[in-house]
Amino acid sequence: TNGNPADVGEVVAGSDGGLLIMYSDGSVDFSADGDFDHLDEGDNAQTTFTYEIEGGDIATLTVTVWGEDEMLPG
Repeated sequence: TNGNPADVGEVVAGSDGGLLIMYSDGSVDFSADGDFDHLDEGDNAQTTFTYEIEGGDIATLTVTVWGEDEMLPG
């Protein structure tokens, strides 16, 4: 991830927030990690992860995070 094949299985920060783990089978886990809590309902932000794929090509994954209206209990 972020161009480094040694990062497979490691947590990598996105360009504008969030965390990504990319596994050797190509699956990913993404966590907003609180970096997008400022978004209001309907607002969105993007963050990207650049990684090397088989054959040495470079790819970019863009994640769009949408804000939610958080109703606090009470």
